[in-house]
Amino acid sequence: MDVKKEKANVNSLSIVLWYADNKIWTRELTLVLTGRDWFEFEKQSFYPELIQFLHNLGIQGNIEKQKAG
Repeated sequence: MDVKKEKANVNSLSIVLWYADNKIWTRELTLVLTGRDWFEFEKQSFYPELIQFLHNLGIQGNIEKQKAG
């Protein structure tokens, strides 16, 4: 199965709300940065804490793939 991802607006942030039974069920956060801006983002003092926070929530798969690649 070939999946294509549409181009996202570079340097953008969006939050999508997903509803179930007319109540917010979950939120989706998308952050899109250029390669250079991502490099700068990773150098920020809060970045390790953010990664640890996500890891504690069980959100780690994509982050680990980024480090490996």
